[in-house]
Amino acid sequence: MATIVGTYTPTPMPAPETASPQVAPSTPTVSPWALHRRLYDWVLSFAKTRWAMPALFVFSVCESVFFPIPSLALQIPMTLDNPKKAWRHAAVNLAGSLVGGAAGYAAGYFLWDVLVHCTFGRWLHLSDDALRPVKKIADDSWLLIGGALAIHPFKLFTLTGGALKVNFAGFMLACAIGRGVLFFGVGALLWKFGAPVRVFIDRWFNWLCLAAGLLIAAAVVAGKLA
Repeated sequence: MATIVGTYTPTPMPAPETASPQVAPSTPTVSPWALHRRLYDWVLSFAKTRWAMPALFVFSVCESVFFPIPSLALQIPMTLDNPKKAWRHAAVNLAGSLVGGAAGYAAGYFLWDVLVHCTFGRWLHLSDDALRPVKKIADDSWLLIGGALAIHPFKLFTLTGGALKVNFAGFMLACAIGRGVLFFGVGALLWKFGAPVRVFIDRWFNWLCLAAGLLIAAAVVAGKLA
C-alpha cells in the first residue's frame, strides 16, 4: 500500500512592525541676534531662585541708567508666585529705582558734554540756550512726577534730568512718587486679581503709563490756569 508522504511548508510569519520613532515637539528657538529677548528670558530666570530679591534690586538700579529690560519684568512673576510679598517686592523695586535714579542723574549731569555735545549735539545743534525752555518745564515738580511715571524707558528720564540740571531734591521726590505709584500700583493689582492682570499689563503697559502721566500733567496745567 503506497504511503503518501506530504511535505510541510510553514507559513511565513509577517515581520513585526517596528514602532515609528517619536519625534519630540520642537521648542521655539530664539535667534542668536535677538539679544533683547535673551536678556528678558535671563531676567525671568531669577524669579524662582533664592537670588530673586537681590536680583530685583540690582536690575532696578541698572534699568534706571542703562539696562534695557524693565525691572517690572521680574517683579510681576515674583508677586504672582508669592502674592503675600507683593508690597515687599514693590518696596525693593522702588529702592533700587531710587538708587539708580540718582546714578542716572549724576551720569547725565557730569557726562552731558561728553556724551551729547560731542556726538548728537553736533547734529541736533543742542545748546544750553535751546534747552532752557525745557528746563523751565522740568523744574515743575508735579510735571516731573508725571514724567517719572510716564517716560519709559526710565533711563531717559534720569539721564535727561541730570543733563538739564533740574533741582535734585525735586527730581528724587518725583522719582519716589512716580515710581512708587507704578510699582505699588502693579503690586496691588497682582495681589488682588492675580494672573489676568499680567496679560493686561504686558499688552498695555506703555499706554497705561503714558495715560497716567498725561493725567498728572493735565491736572497741573488746569490748576495753574484756574
